[in-house]
Amino acid sequence: MSDRAFFDTNIILCSKDARDQRKQSIADELIARGIGEGTLVVSAQVLNEFYVTATQKLTPGIGREDARTVCRSRARSQHDAHGS
Repeated sequence: MSDRAFFDTNIILCSKDARDQRKQSIADELIARGIGEGTLVVSAQVLNEFYVTATQKLTPGIGREDARTVCRSRARSQHDAHGS
């Protein structure tokens, strides 16, 4: 068993997509658990894909500053948990 969980773009997007409350709730729970347990792994590519999709393709989208905040937060939680 691995002590890390790789999160792809879809999980992060679902956490910000209000069109499906069920998926949003599940994604929020997975992300919170990953952060809390220190198992969250997100690549730079995933964060870039999230930013582009959330600001340009998601309807309704989220603002650029909000998308940057999400990216920074996910990168910081991963860094804090793994020290890398």
